[in-house]
Amino acid sequence: MDGVLNSGYYCRRNNVVRWLEKDKLLLVKKLVIETNALIVLTSYRCQFSEQKRRIRDELKRYGIDVYGVIPDVNDKNAGIRRYLERHEDIENFVIIDDGDFDFETTFPNHVIQTTQWWGLKRHHIVKAKKLLLKE
Repeated sequence: MDGVLNSGYYCRRNNVVRWLEKDKLLLVKKLVIETNALIVLTSYRCQFSEQKRRIRDELKRYGIDVYGVIPDVNDKNAGIRRYLERHEDIENFVIIDDGDFDFETTFPNHVIQTTQWWGLKRHHIVKAKKLLLKE
């Protein structure tokens, strides 16, 4: 979530604590609408029930439903792998993250790398859409 749905730039410019940015939420909503994607979160913040509720509520305000949450944030690769094994009906997926978790090795051709400073941008959504629709 940090470095995807918010950015260091926004927080520094507005002197705020990191939270979800409207422009990034609208980009996710666009991706969901255009691809029928389901959103699964993996974030350190999701370990805490109050934070998880706030995140879900904010996403819901933008018409974005959270399909699931991956709790294994200390080893995101293992958590995502276990989630995919438990949900065999998943046909395609993308991982959008700013962290360097070696996703490309574990999940080649499923990774969109953002940066903590800028977060999610339009070109990330274009790439995610192509991966999800196998274009």
